[in-house]
Amino acid sequence: MSKIIYTAQLLGIAAIASGKLSAALLSQRAVLLKSQYFQTFVVAVVAWTIFSLLATAFQCQLPNPWIFMPSNCPSKGYLQYPVTILNMVTDVVLSVWVIGPVWRVNMAKLDRTIVVILFGTRIMCVQISHQALKDMLIKTRIPGVAVGQLISLEAVIKSSDQTCG
Repeated sequence: MSKIIYTAQLLGIAAIASGKLSAALLSQRAVLLKSQYFQTFVVAVVAWTIFSLLATAFQCQLPNPWIFMPSNCPSKGYLQYPVTILNMVTDVVLSVWVIGPVWRVNMAKLDRTIVVILFGTRIMCVQISHQALKDMLIKTRIPGVAVGQLISLEAVIKSSDQTCG
């Protein structure tokens, strides 16, 4: 069971990163964001992805890094906090960075409002990540697995589409 959850966490991070990059590409194409902002965001997502994969993959000692027992792991699971917080930050950026460029587009105010609302729905992802953060703080454990992390992982991966990458 622990190996499956470990693998799901790593694949979940890849899915989240892919969703973020896909949403960023959609935003770039839809509203022509400044190239420097787009490139900076892509670098931030790639950095978050690498950090998250390494933090998750090596949070516990080899030869069994998939067995998550906080007392036996050097990080005690605390590296999941920056992973989750940085996930939330990138979701907030994806939610609000189109507002300025959309308001400068020559179209009806109602249409601009709809576009901003549609891109802004990504802010719901921050609530999902916030819940994941709260679940990590619960510290309810079954042997080798944090129940809160398991529930949060499922929620984040299921929301890993164009809306919540």
